[in-house]
Amino acid sequence: MSHTDLRMKFKQLATPFADEMKAFVGELSGWAVDSSKRISGVEQQQLNAAFLLWYEEHFEDPQLKGWIGTLDPVSQRILIEQLTHFCADLGLELAWAVDGLLDADDPLARAIADTAENYCRACQVATGQYVQAQQFRRSRYLAKLQAKTAAHSDTESP
Repeated sequence: MSHTDLRMKFKQLATPFADEMKAFVGELSGWAVDSSKRISGVEQQQLNAAFLLWYEEHFEDPQLKGWIGTLDPVSQRILIEQLTHFCADLGLELAWAVDGLLDADDPLARAIADTAENYCRACQVATGQYVQAQQFRRSRYLAKLQAKTAAHSDTESP
């Protein structure tokens, strides 16, 4: 096959792919615009309020439900906003499920609910270990500091 033939063959194969990528990028930018609108201001506040009713019905873990219920309003807001961003990063919109845009038996609705529940569970586990993580971080810092001090004093001794 000649160089010209290869170039023509490549162009034939690449053009549909390039067109598909252009369409995908167009959709992606649309999602980003929609997502940024959805997670700002009044709409985010409405989503937060709706989520606090929705999770009670759609999450299966009673301990997780209890944990979310005991969070102060600021912590709940932060959790829901982070969850909204997490879902958007995966191409999912939390609002699709929370606002009832999907039928309850829709597999996408269940996937969003499962994703939301697992994300919240991960946050529950991580926040439950915060004090221990801080103590571990401090002990590592002190150990490094002591090692530096010991090494420094060894080099200064006659």
